[in-house]
Amino acid sequence: MAEPTAVTVYGVDVGNSRVKLVEILASKGSKPSPQSLGLGKHRTFLRAPTGSCPGDGELDQQLVQQLVASLSFPARLHLVSVDPKLNEHIREAFQDQPAELLFWDSYNLPLEHPYADASELGADRLLAAWASHKLVGGPVIVVDAGTALTVDLVDKDGRFAGGAIAPGLSLAARSLASAGAMLVDVVPVPPLVYPGQSRRGSLEAGLLASFLGGAERLVDEGRRCAPEAKLMITGGDGGILAQEWAARFPQLHHEPKLLEIGLAELEWRQHGQD
Repeated sequence: MAEPTAVTVYGVDVGNSRVKLVEILASKGSKPSPQSLGLGKHRTFLRAPTGSCPGDGELDQQLVQQLVASLSFPARLHLVSVDPKLNEHIREAFQDQPAELLFWDSYNLPLEHPYADASELGADRLLAAWASHKLVGGPVIVVDAGTALTVDLVDKDGRFAGGAIAPGLSLAARSLASAGAMLVDVVPVPPLVYPGQSRRGSLEAGLLASFLGGAERLVDEGRRCAPEAKLMITGGDGGILAQEWAARFPQLHHEPKLLEIGLAELEWRQHGQD
C-alpha cells in the first residue's frame, strides 16, 4: 500500500508592499514553544505601491503565478492578508491545485477584540498581537513598522485592547515627495542628523524625527494604560526602532518574523495532534 503523499505547509503574509512566503516545518508531536516553531525556506515577492501604476491588477496576477510556481504540492497554506483583491487572485489561481487555503482574519483569529465591526480590524494587526502574547505574554505593546505604523495593546489576559494607525516611514516619504515639485523621495536611515544642510538632508531629518517621535509617543500612551507592558517590535522598519529604543525599553523584543511565527502557531493548533 502506497504511503500518502506528504503535505507541505506554508505561511503567506500578504502585505501592502510585499508578499512573504515561508515553509512551516512538521507540526506533529509534542507542542513546541512559540520561539521554536519550525520555519523553513523563505521567499519574498515585492509589490508595486497601491495605485502607482495602471496595471496593478495584472502585476498582482503575475505575482500570484510566481507564488504558485514556488510551492510543492499537495500543500496547505495559512494566509493573513491586508488586500481582499489579491485574496481573490489567490483563490482563483489555486482552484485547480491540490491545496488547502486557510485565510485568517478578524473573524476567526483566536483573540478577543473590542471592534463592533470586525471587518475594520486588519488581520495582520490581530495576528501580530496574538503572536506577541504567545511569545512574551501580556500586557504587551505591539509596534509594527511597515507600510503603516501600527501601535497596538494586548492586555494581561490576552485581549486585543485596540491601538493606533499612522503612516509608516516609507509611505510618509513617498507621500511627501508627491506633494510638491521641490520635494524628492528619500530613504531616511539613522542616525538623525539635525540640522539638515541640503534638501535631501532636511527631508531625511524631518521624516526620521516624525517617525521616531510619533511611534514613541504612541508607546508612551500604551504604557500609561499598562505600565508593566512589554514591547514587541516587528515590520520592515522595526530594526530602526529597536536600535533607537534599546537603552530606553529594557523589556523590548524585536521579532522580524512575528507574523510567520503566528501562522506556524496556527498550523500547530489546527494540525499539531494529527
